[in-house]
Amino acid sequence: MRRVHRSAVTVMAAVSAALLVGGCGSEAPARMNSAGWSAAFADAHNSRSVTVEGPRAPAPIWSRPLGGVIPQSVTTGPENQVIAVARTASGCTVFSFDDEAGRKNWCNPLDFRGAISTPLVDRNDNTYFGGVGAMFSFNTFGQTRWRTPVAGTPIGMQFLPDGNLLVLTQLGQLSVLNPQTGAKIIASVELVPGTETSPGDWGLDQCQDAGPLCVAANPPAVDESNGHVYLTFWTPGSFTASLIAMSYGPQPNTDGTPVLRRLWTDDSLPGGANSAPALSADGKTVYEVDRQGGLWAVDAATGRSRWSHQLTPPVARSVSVSPDGLIIPAPAEQGPLIALRDKGGRVEVAWERKDLIAVGPASQAGGGVGYVLTRSGADGIALTTFDTGSGKTLDQKVLPGAQGFGAGVSISHDGIVLAPTRIGELFAFK
Repeated sequence: MRRVHRSAVTVMAAVSAALLVGGCGSEAPARMNSAGWSAAFADAHNSRSVTVEGPRAPAPIWSRPLGGVIPQSVTTGPENQVIAVARTASGCTVFSFDDEAGRKNWCNPLDFRGAISTPLVDRNDNTYFGGVGAMFSFNTFGQTRWRTPVAGTPIGMQFLPDGNLLVLTQLGQLSVLNPQTGAKIIASVELVPGTETSPGDWGLDQCQDAGPLCVAANPPAVDESNGHVYLTFWTPGSFTASLIAMSYGPQPNTDGTPVLRRLWTDDSLPGGANSAPALSADGKTVYEVDRQGGLWAVDAATGRSRWSHQLTPPVARSVSVSPDGLIIPAPAEQGPLIALRDKGGRVEVAWERKDLIAVGPASQAGGGVGYVLTRSGADGIALTTFDTGSGKTLDQKVLPGAQGFGAGVSISHDGIVLAPTRIGELFAFK
């Protein structure tokens, strides 16, 4: 039986808010992100960091096998939901678990080919997830709220400053949807003309490695203060992917109808842009990893490079960026852990742990604490908690029976640490 939420009042308030919004036509509420790890890489900035303080010596509280590959980090909701995606043979694709007990709340069967992205969760505990050819929204009980056709398969979703939902597919289609109804706010923007007639699964097999047929392989980042959107895009026929900035807002000299328009394009990164763009806390810098292992700091307003730092390739396609500018990249498979400090026009190595072999992306929490899955023994995995200021290990817990690689650690709004392995098991610590 599904656990009763901690606060029935909160649920009723969320329902009331949804009804009020539904009665306002196409208007959507602002600041839709929930607290905690609500998006693929934590938030609209793709920062892989949260302000909630995480435990310094997390103890295991539960684990769950999902029965299939877990491609990305899990997300969390305000009412203690953990939302995970797995490619299973049983039919379930999107799962909801109780974050304290690990009980399954619900699971929804969708085409497993679409299990390439991470769900987005809003402040009312609604979930948004993309399948092949469509975008879905589920309520807190897993019931479908709406389904909207799109060209391709959604690779990433973010909320815009006005509360509307931005959806990017692997074919390069950008759609802006009303989060309450799924209705399109504006006509979809096709970065590649003619995507409406392309098969919904075209190029999906290349998205894991950001190949050229998956023209938009990474979730976008959004600056909620000004509506700027940052994404990577592989123009058909080109040799490399570009880093692109767009703006979302009212079109000048009109009735205020919003529009998406391009601001700048950066084609200069060696081998092309390869990672999900991550924004600094002030929104002035975009961090991007190129295909040759270089980490770049790019001026968010102009697209000009500020500095670069060569990492040991291959590098994971996301980086962790704290509010005070500590950047922790990670290896694509396994390698040492390193932290960098953005100094404006230059970068400094804050610390490096060559004795630790990271097997997944690192994540940062408040209180100067970070988490990363590391190698234990020949093929085992441990959750390593470290001090983000010094890199010193604070705690280490072996994940029983876990092997291979991690999909990325998440931290919920109440400080629960969630560590999925790629082969399909989810571990929770508190």
